[in-house]
Amino acid sequence: TRTLGRTGRDVTMLGIGGGAQQWVDDDDAITICEAALEGGCRFFETARIYGKGRVEERWGREFVPRVRDDIVLLSKSRSYDAATFTRDLEDSLRALRTERIEIYLLHTIATDEDAQTWLAQGVYDAARQAKAQGKIKHIGFSSHADHRAADFFIDQRLPEMEVAFLPVNLVDPARGSYVMNTLPRAAGQGLGVIAMKVLGGGSMTG
Repeated sequence: TRTLGRTGRDVTMLGIGGGAQQWVDDDDAITICEAALEGGCRFFETARIYGKGRVEERWGREFVPRVRDDIVLLSKSRSYDAATFTRDLEDSLRALRTERIEIYLLHTIATDEDAQTWLAQGVYDAARQAKAQGKIKHIGFSSHADHRAADFFIDQRLPEMEVAFLPVNLVDPARGSYVMNTLPRAAGQGLGVIAMKVLGGGSMTG
């Protein structure tokens, strides 16, 4: 395990992502989760948009309730106003059949304008309110395509923004690098960094 930045929460170094489970059947998805659990993984990541909620619903039916106290759960909302964020969070809680989600992210910052919208339209404030209510424990964000947007958001120094979910792989430093630009910023503020796309969505291994 490693401590996830200033969250103070210990998580297993390996997490299982739910994104690819949009394209497998229920039995295979749960087999993957069970194998990960048996191997020692205790960190499971999903998002409201994966399979239009299907991944969360599958995990809620067949996996999460049985292991709830043993795992760290992460989900995300791709929303641009407070009402949509709140609805997504409630839908995630209901689908996953849990009363809390340890890490909940503002999903996919692509431009500086996204960050400004999250602030101006109350998305960040809605996340803070949900945290105060105990529905989520830690707030974070994800970024997939442009490190400059992630850098801009980190530079806002939001006091309850604790986690960054970023692409990290061998070819990232070659162009527009999160590793070279965003990781030092995140580390400097004590953000917990979760690496995604470490195998490039399979393209690095065929």
